[in-house]
Amino acid sequence: FVNPPYNRELRQWVRKARIEAAAGRASPVIGLIPARPDTTWWHADVAGHADVFMLRGRLRFGGKDGGAAPFPSALALWGGNQEHRDGLRAAFPDAWYIPAS
Repeated sequence: FVNPPYNRELRQWVRKARIEAAAGRASPVIGLIPARPDTTWWHADVAGHADVFMLRGRLRFGGKDGGAAPFPSALALWGGNQEHRDGLRAAFPDAWYIPAS
């Protein structure tokens, strides 16, 4: 599981997740990432390469100063099998599931 930094390094983390899963060096790789299908990195390394679970609403943070994330989030599953997909679908029943092609 990876929760990459949400800065300029995000693109490299997402690319590395795809490459490592495709090469069989890591399986599965599940990434909590911003839901940004309008970006180049999404089309290069997520769309068609990973099963995507678009999370409903905004993530909320616990704690004293908890609040909501300023953007929508998604889980990307690279290199997963049916058991992994079923587990994520059960854990996130409200998520919009988009299978990899």
